[in-house]
Amino acid sequence: MASTIRVRATSSGETTEVQALIQHPMDSGYVKDAKGDLIPPHFIQQLTFEYDGKKRVSRQLGTCGLQRPLRQVQFQGRQEGATT
Repeated sequence: MASTIRVRATSSGETTEVQALIQHPMDSGYVKDAKGDLIPPHFIQQLTFEYDGKKRVSRQLGTCGLQRPLRQVQFQGRQEGATT
């Protein structure tokens, strides 16, 4: 399964809300394959939201991201029609 990120952003006043749905083949490192060997950990460790070339929100993620692939953040700033 390839990694995909679907993003939705909405603005209200001067606040922008961004929702990101992250599909990623995450493994915690505690699951065994058919042979009984542990599958090595493979998960998203860093998630950064940038707006207008500036870092707005940065989060460290761990294996907890396996259960909730939806991330939502809010920050100050708005620009009509912006796609970045």
